[in-house]
Amino acid sequence: MEYKKLSELCLEIRFDRRDHPSPKFMFISDVHYDNPKCDRALFHSHMDIALNGNYPVICFGDFFCLMQGKYDPRRSKKDVRPEHNYQDYLDRVFSDTAEKLLPYKDVLKVFSDGNHETAILKNCEVDPLNNFTSIMKYKYDTDIFRMGYHGFIKFVSHTDSTNIRSSLVYFHHGKYGGVVTKGVLGVGRHGLVVPDADVIVTGHTHDRWYVEQSRYKLKANGEVVVKPQDPLKCGTYKEEFLEPGGFAIEKVVAPKSMGGWLMEVDHNKSNADHLLHFLPIR
Repeated sequence: MEYKKLSELCLEIRFDRRDHPSPKFMFISDVHYDNPKCDRALFHSHMDIALNGNYPVICFGDFFCLMQGKYDPRRSKKDVRPEHNYQDYLDRVFSDTAEKLLPYKDVLKVFSDGNHETAILKNCEVDPLNNFTSIMKYKYDTDIFRMGYHGFIKFVSHTDSTNIRSSLVYFHHGKYGGVVTKGVLGVGRHGLVVPDADVIVTGHTHDRWYVEQSRYKLKANGEVVVKPQDPLKCGTYKEEFLEPGGFAIEKVVAPKSMGGWLMEVDHNKSNADHLLHFLPIR
């Protein structure tokens, strides 16, 4: 597969259907890997699935938590891992994470910003994903890409550079949410903003769902067709609801969904309504 950043907002993933008839990609978000409440056993088991199946992993924000810095009002001694509890806290997190993820370096492909990453950039003038991906690239020789808080991923397939087909994924770490609605109201809002996207992926609320949204498409000959748009919400790997108290217990109430999605790109049937198929990973 070939990965190429067409712009700061668009990454193209191109592949030959003869070599990759229906490739799968793993979508995750809100891992909060450095937080003690991160279910690393679950996360690593999913990375093993990706590694064994050769599924490229794409993380849509908040891979890091990073709330235990000196000037962070949210900091708490119980929420910092012992191996990170040093004066160079942020540096320790980046280097330790890269070392622990080294076995998966061949499938870790794309990391985009979430609100936890942008908060550190704003308040500490440190870019978490730039630091992490730089370690992975230059120390461990990994082909990895960093994206922003939102953007597009274009999946393009061909057979010997001809018979080209494509699917467009729009991602945004997340804005809309709520204990009751779980961010589903954002389906219509995002659909208005990016009507040409085949898939809209968000995270942030630690919920996980799939709600199909159909849309009208006008063909060049004037024919009107109805095409599906697939909004996905990724879950989390941070388990906050197995304690007697704490912020999540007091403020959020409802336990959250753990895990992400596998997306299969099937461009072999050009006239099919669904060229992308989704399976939750738990």
